[in-house]
Amino acid sequence: MEQYVGATISLDCGAALGQYQGVVSAINNEDQTLTITKPFRNGVPCTMQDLTFSVQDVRKLEIINLIPDPKVVQKSSVPLIQKKSRNIGEQMKSQLTGEARSSPRKAFQAPKKTDREATGANHPKSTRARQQAKNEQCFSTPTDNFKNEEFDFEKNLALFDKQAVFEEIDSQQPDVVRLVDTNRRRPAERVEAKYRHDQNVIQAAPVRYNRIVVPETPEVEFVTDTGLVVPSVTVRARDTLLQTAQRHGLTMGRQQEMLGRGCTEMALQLVGSHARLLPENVHQAPRVVCLCGPHSQGAAGLNGARQLTGHGVRVTVLLPDVALTCRALSTELQLYKLTGGRLTHSVAELPETVDLIVCSLDDHELSSQLAFQPWHRAAVAWANGSRAPVLALDPPPAPPGRAQLPAIDCKFTLGAVLPLGYAAQQGAVYLCNLNVPTEVFRSQRIEYVSPFGPRIVIPLHARDVD
Repeated sequence: MEQYVGATISLDCGAALGQYQGVVSAINNEDQTLTITKPFRNGVPCTMQDLTFSVQDVRKLEIINLIPDPKVVQKSSVPLIQKKSRNIGEQMKSQLTGEARSSPRKAFQAPKKTDREATGANHPKSTRARQQAKNEQCFSTPTDNFKNEEFDFEKNLALFDKQAVFEEIDSQQPDVVRLVDTNRRRPAERVEAKYRHDQNVIQAAPVRYNRIVVPETPEVEFVTDTGLVVPSVTVRARDTLLQTAQRHGLTMGRQQEMLGRGCTEMALQLVGSHARLLPENVHQAPRVVCLCGPHSQGAAGLNGARQLTGHGVRVTVLLPDVALTCRALSTELQLYKLTGGRLTHSVAELPETVDLIVCSLDDHELSSQLAFQPWHRAAVAWANGSRAPVLALDPPPAPPGRAQLPAIDCKFTLGAVLPLGYAAQQGAVYLCNLNVPTEVFRSQRIEYVSPFGPRIVIPLHARDVD
């Protein structure tokens, strides 16, 4: 066999181990092993210098070249067998475990992952083969031993005493857990109803919707958007309330300032709010006409006109050319003239196209007398002939009967503190908060809780009487 030492051979070790080529460096007849040097596996150089094969792993051996390699021949002869044995022992220690001889497959470990042999195509056992082996091991269980009997749910459920188990659980749970569990299992015995996501679980005092009580029977009752009842009062009762507030420091000027502010809030919304008042929309600024009479309601209208000009609204005030006897009106007129707004005493000078009309022509005491004045009739005729909506600022309540309705058709009515007995023909009713102290209400035997919330002006709706 020594004549084959130095020959170049090819070994076919099957699909699992692959094909190897190399130069024969040693042959051991006793162990039936063959060692090659400079090995190639599947055409790729191996990282190990020598490989030893057992006869049982080699399926086919081919001799490529019988010409001995001079370098290998110089190392061969008799001492070659000893050196060969030593190489096998060293390789056994470095490459093989204790069971390498019985399982030589473990001796041929794959090269490092940086080599091309780390790919799945050249791996001794491909991923598909390993997956197939796992599938066979998992799903190859025979199904002959499975029972075909159907499970009797009713029979087994009858063996379970639910009531006894629930009683045992209740005896071991805290009171809170027991209450929740009991309510969940027995809805018929539930004490408290379920709550929606927008309801408060904490019990609170029941809501009172009649939080405003007046000493006299109200002629009309209104309700807010939240359902709070707001009763109406007479003109005399409300004037007495405001006069009491003046004596405590809430002067007429402060009251008119608050009412003018409420008028401004409503007017700005009615004329288009910020969409009409942006800097780039100066060319289409809204136009508002304020019809003011020579009384305290007219002073409130002038106050609202002054505040509207501060927001960029083009305001025109109509004020009759009469002697001014109201001190508050004279003060508001002087302030309005400083704003640069238009002031006229003639209906002919009013603009033809306007967005809103604020009407404060009528007084609570002299409304019937003022209605016969020429300037009043001219203003009423102009307002009714205009297509603009009319906002009445704290007007007197309309007398009963259609023949005696207010001359101006109002679309909105803005009251103060408490509403008067406004009729349905006076348009949508709104209420302005003047921030009258609670003690002032109490002094007039009025039980009062503010219905305004976070707003200065709130809408009111006529309450349906069953």
